[in-house]
Amino acid sequence: MRVLARLPLGWFRSAGWLLGIALYGLATRRRRVVERNLRHCFPEQPQHWHRSVARMVFVRFAQSWLDRLWLWHGDEAVLRARLHWQISDTAWDRATVLFAPHCMGLDAGWTALTLLHNQPLVTLFAATSSPRQDRWIAKGRSRFAPQGLLPRVGSASTAVRALRAGKSLYLLPDMDLGARDAVFVPFMGQSAATVTALPRFANLGRAPVRTVFTCMTAWGYTTEVGEPWGNYPSGDDVADATQMNVRLETWVRTHPDQYYWVHRRFKTQQPGATDIYA
Repeated sequence: MRVLARLPLGWFRSAGWLLGIALYGLATRRRRVVERNLRHCFPEQPQHWHRSVARMVFVRFAQSWLDRLWLWHGDEAVLRARLHWQISDTAWDRATVLFAPHCMGLDAGWTALTLLHNQPLVTLFAATSSPRQDRWIAKGRSRFAPQGLLPRVGSASTAVRALRAGKSLYLLPDMDLGARDAVFVPFMGQSAATVTALPRFANLGRAPVRTVFTCMTAWGYTTEVGEPWGNYPSGDDVADATQMNVRLETWVRTHPDQYYWVHRRFKTQQPGATDIYA
Protein backbone atom coordinates (compact mmCIF):
# COMPACT_ATOMS: atom_id res chain seq x y z
CA MET A 1 0.00 0.00 0.00
CA ARG A 2 2.85 2.39 0.77
CA VAL A 3 4.36 1.67 -2.65
CA LEU A 4 1.05 2.16 -4.45
CA ALA A 5 0.44 5.38 -2.50
CA ARG A 6 3.30 6.99 -4.44
CA LEU A 7 1.54 6.63 -7.79
CA PRO A 8 0.07 9.72 -9.52
CA LEU A 9 -3.53 10.61 -8.76
CA GLY A 10 -4.48 9.87 -12.36
CA TRP A 11 -3.57 6.22 -11.83
CA PHE A 12 -5.96 5.93 -8.89
CA ARG A 13 -8.79 7.60 -10.78
CA SER A 14 -8.28 5.47 -13.90
CA ALA A 15 -8.04 2.24 -11.91
CA GLY A 16 -11.10 3.31 -9.93
CA TRP A 17 -13.02 3.91 -13.14
CA LEU A 18 -12.27 0.39 -14.40
CA LEU A 19 -13.02 -1.18 -11.02
CA GLY A 20 -16.26 0.79 -10.68
CA ILE A 21 -17.53 -0.28 -14.10
CA ALA A 22 -16.70 -3.89 -13.22
CA LEU A 23 -18.55 -3.61 -9.91
CA TYR A 24 -21.55 -2.09 -11.66
CA GLY A 25 -21.73 -5.13 -13.91
CA LEU A 26 -20.99 -7.78 -11.27
CA ALA A 27 -22.65 -6.51 -8.07
CA THR A 28 -26.18 -6.92 -9.38
CA ARG A 29 -27.89 -6.90 -5.98
CA ARG A 30 -26.21 -3.68 -4.91
CA ARG A 31 -26.78 -2.16 -8.35
CA ARG A 32 -30.51 -2.66 -7.90
CA VAL A 33 -30.35 -0.83 -4.56
CA VAL A 34 -28.58 2.13 -6.17
CA GLU A 35 -30.96 2.31 -9.13
CA ARG A 36 -34.06 2.02 -6.96
CA ASN A 37 -32.76 4.75 -4.66
CA LEU A 38 -32.25 6.99 -7.67
CA ARG A 39 -35.67 6.22 -9.17
CA HIS A 40 -37.28 6.87 -5.79
CA CYS A 41 -35.49 10.20 -5.28
CA PHE A 42 -35.41 11.44 -8.88
CA PRO A 43 -38.72 10.20 -10.36
CA GLU A 44 -38.73 13.08 -12.84
CA GLN A 45 -35.55 11.81 -14.53
CA PRO A 46 -35.65 9.28 -17.41
CA GLN A 47 -34.47 5.71 -17.02
CA HIS A 48 -31.23 6.25 -18.96
CA TRP A 49 -30.31 9.02 -16.47
CA HIS A 50 -30.82 6.63 -13.54
CA ARG A 51 -28.56 4.04 -15.18
CA SER A 52 -25.89 6.59 -16.08
CA VAL A 53 -25.75 8.06 -12.57
CA ALA A 54 -25.78 4.57 -11.03
CA ARG A 55 -22.69 3.65 -13.06
CA MET A 56 -20.95 6.80 -11.87
CA VAL A 57 -21.89 6.01 -8.26
CA PHE A 58 -19.94 2.75 -8.56
CA VAL A 59 -17.05 4.57 -10.24
CA ARG A 60 -16.92 7.19 -7.47
CA PHE A 61 -17.20 4.46 -4.83
CA ALA A 62 -14.23 2.57 -6.32
CA GLN A 63 -12.16 5.72 -6.80
CA SER A 64 -12.73 6.88 -3.24
CA TRP A 65 -11.86 3.41 -1.93
CA LEU A 66 -8.56 3.37 -3.83
CA ASP A 67 -7.84 6.95 -2.74
CA ARG A 68 -7.57 5.63 0.79
CA LEU A 69 -4.16 4.25 -0.17
CA TRP A 70 -2.61 7.69 -0.56
CA LEU A 71 -4.84 9.26 2.12
CA TRP A 72 -3.62 6.81 4.73
CA HIS A 73 -0.18 5.81 3.40
CA GLY A 74 0.98 8.69 1.21
CA ASP A 75 3.48 11.41 2.10
CA GLU A 76 2.05 14.35 4.00
CA ALA A 77 3.21 16.70 1.25
CA VAL A 78 1.10 14.79 -1.27
CA LEU A 79 -1.95 15.11 0.97
CA ARG A 80 -1.44 18.84 1.38
CA ALA A 81 -1.33 19.18 -2.40
CA ARG A 82 -4.47 17.11 -3.03
CA LEU A 83 -6.67 18.08 -0.07
CA HIS A 84 -8.20 21.52 0.14
CA TRP A 85 -10.66 22.93 2.62
CA GLN A 86 -12.50 26.19 2.83
CA ILE A 87 -14.79 27.71 5.42
CA SER A 88 -17.52 30.31 4.99
CA ASP A 89 -16.05 32.38 7.83
CA THR A 90 -13.02 32.39 10.10
CA ALA A 91 -14.87 31.95 13.39
CA TRP A 92 -14.55 28.18 13.85
CA ASP A 93 -12.77 28.55 17.16
CA ARG A 94 -14.97 26.46 19.44
CA ALA A 95 -16.36 22.96 19.74
CA THR A 96 -18.76 22.26 16.88
CA VAL A 97 -20.91 19.37 15.68
CA LEU A 98 -19.99 18.89 12.03
CA PHE A 99 -22.78 17.40 9.93
CA ALA A 100 -20.74 15.30 7.50
CA PRO A 101 -23.11 13.15 5.41
CA HIS A 102 -22.17 9.95 3.62
CA CYS A 103 -20.64 11.40 0.49
CA MET A 104 -17.92 9.47 -1.31
CA GLY A 105 -15.33 11.87 0.06
CA LEU A 106 -16.16 11.34 3.75
CA ASP A 107 -12.72 9.85 4.54
CA ALA A 108 -10.95 12.56 2.57
CA GLY A 109 -12.90 15.21 4.49
CA TRP A 110 -11.96 13.70 7.83
CA THR A 111 -8.31 13.43 6.81
CA ALA A 112 -8.28 17.01 5.50
CA LEU A 113 -9.70 18.48 8.68
CA THR A 114 -7.52 16.45 11.04
CA LEU A 115 -4.43 17.36 9.00
CA LEU A 116 -5.10 20.98 8.06
CA HIS A 117 -7.24 22.33 10.89
CA ASN A 118 -5.63 22.98 14.27
CA GLN A 119 -8.63 21.99 16.41
CA PRO A 120 -8.94 18.39 17.67
CA LEU A 121 -11.77 16.30 16.24
CA VAL A 122 -13.50 13.08 17.21
CA THR A 123 -15.82 10.85 15.21
CA LEU A 124 -17.89 7.72 15.77
CA PHE A 125 -16.57 4.54 14.16
CA ALA A 126 -18.96 1.80 12.96
CA ALA A 127 -17.46 -1.68 12.75
CA THR A 128 -17.82 -3.78 9.61
CA SER A 129 -18.06 -7.55 9.24
CA SER A 130 -14.28 -7.79 8.73
CA PRO A 131 -12.05 -7.22 11.80
CA ARG A 132 -9.00 -7.08 9.55
CA GLN A 133 -10.53 -4.33 7.44
CA ASP A 134 -11.63 -2.50 10.60
CA ARG A 135 -8.05 -2.41 11.85
CA TRP A 136 -6.86 -0.92 8.57
CA ILE A 137 -9.64 1.67 8.51
CA ALA A 138 -9.11 2.60 12.17
CA LYS A 139 -5.36 3.01 11.68
CA GLY A 140 -5.91 5.17 8.59
CA ARG A 141 -8.51 7.41 10.20
CA SER A 142 -6.30 7.80 13.26
CA ARG A 143 -3.32 8.97 11.23
CA PHE A 144 -3.66 12.64 12.20
CA ALA A 145 -6.09 12.12 15.09
CA PRO A 146 -4.63 9.41 17.35
CA GLN A 147 -7.41 9.80 19.93
CA GLY A 148 -10.14 10.73 17.47
CA LEU A 149 -12.01 7.45 16.90
CA LEU A 150 -14.86 6.39 19.18
CA PRO A 151 -16.91 3.19 18.71
CA ARG A 152 -20.41 4.12 17.55
CA VAL A 153 -22.01 1.77 20.06
CA GLY A 154 -21.64 2.92 23.66
CA SER A 155 -19.68 6.14 23.05
CA ALA A 156 -22.41 8.78 23.11
CA SER A 157 -21.46 10.08 26.55
CA THR A 158 -17.76 10.12 25.58
CA ALA A 159 -18.59 12.18 22.49
CA VAL A 160 -20.57 14.65 24.60
CA ARG A 161 -17.68 15.01 27.05
CA ALA A 162 -15.34 15.62 24.11
CA LEU A 163 -17.59 18.44 22.86
CA ARG A 164 -17.71 20.03 26.29
CA ALA A 165 -13.93 19.76 26.48
CA GLY A 166 -13.56 21.80 23.29
CA LYS A 167 -13.26 19.11 20.62
CA SER A 168 -15.43 19.08 17.50
CA LEU A 169 -17.52 16.06 16.51
CA TYR A 170 -17.48 14.81 12.89
CA LEU A 171 -20.93 13.20 12.72
CA LEU A 172 -22.55 11.16 9.94
CA PRO A 173 -26.24 10.84 10.93
CA ASP A 174 -27.86 10.51 7.49
CA MET A 175 -28.13 6.72 7.18
CA ASP A 176 -31.21 4.59 7.90
CA LEU A 177 -30.40 2.98 11.27
CA GLY A 178 -33.95 1.79 12.00
CA ALA A 179 -36.93 3.34 13.71
CA ARG A 180 -35.29 3.63 17.13
CA ASP A 181 -34.38 7.23 18.02
CA ALA A 182 -35.62 8.30 14.58
CA VAL A 183 -38.44 10.35 13.09
CA PHE A 184 -40.03 10.05 9.67
CA VAL A 185 -39.39 13.23 7.69
CA PRO A 186 -39.00 13.97 3.97
CA PHE A 187 -35.74 13.37 2.15
CA MET A 188 -35.68 13.98 -1.59
CA GLY A 189 -39.45 14.19 -1.45
CA GLN A 190 -39.82 10.76 0.19
CA SER A 191 -40.51 9.72 3.76
CA ALA A 192 -37.28 8.58 5.40
CA ALA A 193 -36.46 7.32 8.89
CA THR A 194 -33.99 9.93 10.14
CA VAL A 195 -32.08 9.61 13.39
CA THR A 196 -32.12 12.58 15.75
CA ALA A 197 -28.46 12.28 16.75
CA LEU A 198 -27.49 15.65 15.28
CA PRO A 199 -29.74 17.87 17.44
CA ARG A 200 -29.19 15.59 20.42
CA PHE A 201 -25.40 15.92 20.35
CA ALA A 202 -25.63 19.64 19.67
CA ASN A 203 -27.92 20.10 22.66
CA LEU A 204 -25.99 17.90 25.09
CA GLY A 205 -22.61 19.19 23.93
CA ARG A 206 -23.78 22.82 23.96
CA ALA A 207 -22.26 23.20 20.50
CA PRO A 208 -23.32 24.82 17.22
CA VAL A 209 -23.80 22.79 14.03
CA ARG A 210 -22.12 23.28 10.66
CA THR A 211 -22.32 21.31 7.41
CA VAL A 212 -19.21 19.66 6.00
CA PHE A 213 -19.45 18.57 2.36
CA THR A 214 -16.47 16.97 0.64
CA CYS A 215 -16.41 16.75 -3.16
CA MET A 216 -14.12 14.66 -5.34
CA THR A 217 -12.30 16.88 -7.84
CA ALA A 218 -9.79 16.50 -10.64
CA TRP A 219 -6.93 17.44 -8.27
CA GLY A 220 -8.13 15.51 -5.21
CA TYR A 221 -10.86 16.68 -2.82
CA THR A 222 -12.34 19.93 -1.62
CA THR A 223 -13.99 20.10 1.82
CA GLU A 224 -16.40 22.97 2.43
CA VAL A 225 -17.37 23.94 5.99
CA GLY A 226 -20.55 26.01 6.19
CA GLU A 227 -21.69 28.66 8.61
CA PRO A 228 -23.22 27.77 12.01
CA TRP A 229 -26.91 26.95 11.74
CA GLY A 230 -29.23 29.47 13.31
CA ASN A 231 -31.73 28.42 16.00
CA TYR A 232 -30.49 24.84 16.04
CA PRO A 233 -31.43 22.68 17.75
CA SER A 234 -34.92 24.10 18.10
CA GLY A 235 -36.22 21.51 20.59
CA ASP A 236 -38.48 19.98 17.92
CA ASP A 237 -36.95 16.72 16.64
CA VAL A 238 -39.12 16.67 13.53
CA ALA A 239 -38.21 20.25 12.58
CA ASP A 240 -34.53 19.66 13.29
CA ALA A 241 -34.36 16.41 11.30
CA THR A 242 -36.21 18.08 8.44
CA GLN A 243 -33.73 20.95 8.34
CA MET A 244 -30.85 18.49 8.25
CA ASN A 245 -32.38 16.61 5.30
CA VAL A 246 -33.16 19.81 3.41
CA ARG A 247 -29.54 20.93 3.63
CA LEU A 248 -28.35 17.51 2.53
CA GLU A 249 -30.85 17.37 -0.32
CA THR A 250 -29.53 20.64 -1.77
CA TRP A 251 -26.04 19.14 -1.99
CA VAL A 252 -27.25 15.77 -3.32
CA ARG A 253 -29.17 17.36 -6.19
CA THR A 254 -25.97 19.11 -7.25
CA HIS A 255 -23.74 16.02 -6.85
CA PRO A 256 -26.03 12.98 -7.33
CA ASP A 257 -23.15 10.67 -8.28
CA GLN A 258 -21.16 11.42 -5.11
CA TYR A 259 -23.74 10.41 -2.53
CA TYR A 260 -23.64 6.97 -0.90
CA TRP A 261 -26.61 5.43 -2.72
CA VAL A 262 -25.29 1.90 -2.16
CA HIS A 263 -27.00 2.05 1.24
CA ARG A 264 -30.71 1.19 1.50
CA ARG A 265 -31.69 4.65 2.65
CA PHE A 266 -35.42 3.84 2.73
CA LYS A 267 -35.38 0.33 4.21
CA THR A 268 -37.30 1.40 7.35
CA GLN A 269 -40.83 2.46 6.54
CA GLN A 270 -44.01 3.19 8.40
CA PRO A 271 -46.67 0.44 8.52
CA GLY A 272 -48.44 0.05 5.19
CA ALA A 273 -45.72 1.71 3.12
CA THR A 274 -44.30 0.00 0.04
CA ASP A 275 -40.87 -1.62 0.28
CA ILE A 276 -39.01 -0.18 -2.71
CA TYR A 277 -36.30 -2.84 -2.40
CA ALA A 278 -38.62 -5.86 -2.46
